[in-house]
Amino acid sequence: MSIELRIKLAHLGMEPALIRKHEVRIKKKLEYLKNKNTNIDVNSLIQQRQRLNHHRRWTVRNAARATHLAIGFLNERAYFSMERNTEVGKRDKHIVPEVVRMVNKYRIGTVDIVPYKVDDIMNWIYMP
Repeated sequence: MSIELRIKLAHLGMEPALIRKHEVRIKKKLEYLKNKNTNIDVNSLIQQRQRLNHHRRWTVRNAARATHLAIGFLNERAYFSMERNTEVGKRDKHIVPEVVRMVNKYRIGTVDIVPYKVDDIMNWIYMP
């Protein structure tokens, strides 16, 4: 397996904690401004906190999940040994294209090998 994927997964594991720290900082700034009874930058801080929250809850989570699945695919592990209960629509729409991109990018010896396609990953997912 690619060492780059292991490093990526480790960094994705640390990212939510860092984002939470920044969310707490913004929350403290908002409380401070609320106590001062000022509306300076309140809306921009609220929007910034919402963007960070969305990034942590959806973008980072999906990237970590796709990386995990790419590692499993490259190690030839069965899909159902990695994930048991998932929603098919969400997986097909967001996760599978990212898994295909990472598998093709990080597999060893990509010069002479035909790249994987979405159908290859879907067959791996639905294989009993």
